[in-house]
Amino acid sequence: MSTTIEIGSSRLVTLQDIDVNSPRPTYWTEGRHDDNRQLMREIAQRTADASKDSGASEVIDIDDALERTFDRIERSFREYKAPAGSLEYGEDLFGFLAHTRVSRNPLNDYRFEGLSAYPLMGAMANETAQMFLAPQCPAVLEVFGPSRERATGLGFFTPLHQDMLVDGLEGLDPAIADPDYITTVINNTADFARRAGCTVQGLGGILSGLTRFGELIRDEGTCTGHSGTVVGSRDTILDILFGGYDFDGIDIDPEEPIGIVGAAGAIGLSTFEACLADSRLSEFKFVGIEDPESPKKLARLAEIAAKHSNLATAANFDELASMTGPVVFSASTSPIICEPSSFAGKIIADDSEPGSVNPDVVRENGGHVVSVLLNDGDLTRRNEITDPRFCGANRSDAFTCAATIAAVSTLSPSDRKPHLFSRPVETADVKAIDAVFSELGISTPRLQRPDGTYFDKA
Repeated sequence: MSTTIEIGSSRLVTLQDIDVNSPRPTYWTEGRHDDNRQLMREIAQRTADASKDSGASEVIDIDDALERTFDRIERSFREYKAPAGSLEYGEDLFGFLAHTRVSRNPLNDYRFEGLSAYPLMGAMANETAQMFLAPQCPAVLEVFGPSRERATGLGFFTPLHQDMLVDGLEGLDPAIADPDYITTVINNTADFARRAGCTVQGLGGILSGLTRFGELIRDEGTCTGHSGTVVGSRDTILDILFGGYDFDGIDIDPEEPIGIVGAAGAIGLSTFEACLADSRLSEFKFVGIEDPESPKKLARLAEIAAKHSNLATAANFDELASMTGPVVFSASTSPIICEPSSFAGKIIADDSEPGSVNPDVVRENGGHVVSVLLNDGDLTRRNEITDPRFCGANRSDAFTCAATIAAVSTLSPSDRKPHLFSRPVETADVKAIDAVFSELGISTPRLQRPDGTYFDKA
């Protein structure tokens, strides 16, 4: 029986199905390590039982999925407690730390992130999947490299969740009400990565923001990855403009302004500056927006626009859409709120994690979403997570921040140091990693959608 998890929403197991009445998950701490392992097993077992009752076992092999899920739970909790030098992944590896994008109220469905490790997650509704993942300790979920036996790096699950900040403010779990909780968890994961053989580490998603660009991490071999993200973002914009792709008849006029969502943030601003520094984009006009709920970011955006004559500002995405051509770059930390019709004719290069738009909604309204990725061959070849929705159709496609730390790991210890910074990215950082990428042959892959399907050439 197939173990491919594609089951309808009517069969997904809810918290009510497994008799969980808690409004929020139990999160991981060192002190809860053993209890949390048992809790994950219990939620998995209840999910399997409920799935059989609902008929999901007609679609997937529930017993096989449960067995493999149990195996991974036991392995991850055992590895976390293993002493340094006892894990046989390799030496002088790079580590890529990332949180999960699974959410109780998702703009996009990210349950597929966990399917390779925990196949039973495919039978869980989003709220159940989060309840299941929250107790997980820091864990190795990916082995990068030509093969598992020839690893170049490791991907680590950092047990943090998008809804955790809300849960902490509501005080439902004393552990996460601790203002140092998030920093502690990230440092626990970084320490584990070091014990597993990683000498340099990169931060994915919102981890840079949660640690003041890595400043709060004890391990000195840490890199935000933002310099490479800016290179990948700039080059994705160039590919959209000049790559000769077919976007279902959307005409691209180089004379029309480019939109930037999150233009005052570290990635948005640096990408704008990187575009200006590129001769192919230096004469372009841009229109930026920021989170209307953040007076600080709005003030910062106004300051930036005052210094650059080719940057205008808009009040919201609807206004930005009316002021720009098809190309929009998004590095937003929050979902884009707008009239669906504003997506018409737009090609959105979305570097936000989690995504700032729902690709299906954009496409239904006549637009497209393009993933911002880099490809560096065997350096970041995935051996565990093969689902193209995770991060690209090719197993060597990588999140830009992962590709950055992978590239840095190839340098000598002295040459690595300029790339291991704990501050916002600067123009010199972008130029430096761009040179490393060129030497290693790291570049943007063929443009693709978030579901891993490619765009055709015109």
